[in-house]
Amino acid sequence: MKALRKARIITQILFFAPLFFIFIDFTGITGEYFKNLLTSLQFIPSIIKFLTIPSLLAGGFILILLLTIISGRAYCSTICPLGILQDIAGYLKRKLFSRNRFDFKKPHKVIRYGLLVILLISLVSGTMAAVNLFDPFSLFGRITFQIFRPLSIGVNNVISFVLSRFGNYSVYPQEFYFVSSPVLAFTAFCFIGITVLAVYRGRWYCNVICPVGTFLGLISKFSIYKFEINHPLCTECGACGKMCKSECIDTEKKIIDMERCVVCFNCTTVCNSSAITLTNRYRREGPKFSSERRVFINKLGSFLPGLLLFYSMKDSIIVYVLNKIPVIRKTPVTPPGAVSLNHFTSRCTACGLCVSTCPTHVIQPALFAYGTEGALQPVLDFEKSFCNYECNLCTLICPTGALLPMGIEAKKVSQLGKAVFIKDNCVVITQKTECGACSEHCPTKAVTMIPYEGLMLPEVREKYCVGCGACEKACPTKPYKSIYVEGNAEHKIAEKNLEKKKIKEEKVLEEFPF
Repeated sequence: MKALRKARIITQILFFAPLFFIFIDFTGITGEYFKNLLTSLQFIPSIIKFLTIPSLLAGGFILILLLTIISGRAYCSTICPLGILQDIAGYLKRKLFSRNRFDFKKPHKVIRYGLLVILLISLVSGTMAAVNLFDPFSLFGRITFQIFRPLSIGVNNVISFVLSRFGNYSVYPQEFYFVSSPVLAFTAFCFIGITVLAVYRGRWYCNVICPVGTFLGLISKFSIYKFEINHPLCTECGACGKMCKSECIDTEKKIIDMERCVVCFNCTTVCNSSAITLTNRYRREGPKFSSERRVFINKLGSFLPGLLLFYSMKDSIIVYVLNKIPVIRKTPVTPPGAVSLNHFTSRCTACGLCVSTCPTHVIQPALFAYGTEGALQPVLDFEKSFCNYECNLCTLICPTGALLPMGIEAKKVSQLGKAVFIKDNCVVITQKTECGACSEHCPTKAVTMIPYEGLMLPEVREKYCVGCGACEKACPTKPYKSIYVEGNAEHKIAEKNLEKKKIKEEKVLEEFPF
């Protein structure tokens, strides 16, 4: 049994380390195939993606169900990153302070089943609020990206600074990007709460709050293999109960609640009399829990140009006249591949993988940009950045199919929204000053300049606009932008601007020396 515990720990490391890395990776070295492979075994994202884009890779939840039918909730102990994160917190507490002593606790069935029903209703109705709040993979993704990624950037920058003092510039400093304060505060609250619970109550969150744990627990009650206490061999020392982080071993009755057991093998390691064994319940005569089974059966690369453009978007115009017309965006701008508001909000679990992957950091988590039913789902925030015209990474790594895969050429004509020009906010009007920043940064030249009282004034040609937000990001006006992107409820196809090609050809001819 000790060998099985070691195998469990090795498996945890093999799953946790890569998943943790893809969320803190600020270098962009992890490819989309690697990310898709890692996320394919996350239960809820896999189900949603299978319903959206049926494929072998999207059917990871089937493997999880088979694993649970065979060995119980092994997924919770070896594959689920949030569960492993809790184990790490408990391990650090034991090493730094003292070993936990757990006791058997009665299951909170009303809370557990109630939250599971709420999640199922949320999935069926297409309202993702409950999924976004309680899906363990999504919660892990938000915690890792919003808390641990800035810490990793900080460590990188300290190393870069120290090495630079010795003339070594092999490590490049990275710029910090933070999500909005309310979103970060909520994620920090969840992280602290789960960590405290893990330190003092082990897997309490997994066995009371987590709907995935509850669902797999129902199946685990009837798994082929189960843990059992051999009464004649048991010395009633109680060591197994004190070691059980799931608080599911009743040492008085000598019963292990397989619905809450996460198959960590800790109990078998501390049992000196080898009284706890893993047995096949269906090879016995007169199964012990046959009545329960009857009840159950009845109830059942393109980053560099974009980055250069981003750093070129510094205010070159000195704005000294504050404008007065606020920007009122009626429809949020969804990421590329979202298809429509309904498609996106009914499938996104707010895991944050697209947020952590986006090289320009324009994809940001929002509290209620889509209403309460779309809590924490990401939106394009053009105050922070813009959508790189040559990039489609977010469409390739979505674990649920909320963002459908798109080729570069298809993405270039996907109209996420349309630019709206507020004339009276523009510095050309308020300060009688030349600008044109929006037109200069527009990759499709949907924003052009027209004569106006001896100056040049922006004009938007909607048919060419793809809603990338480069114009909005570049606009220097304060406190309100004079140009912004109004999101499309359904993504459309923009026309290709043939004039843009002609302009490039003319520039080449002009620069040709002879």
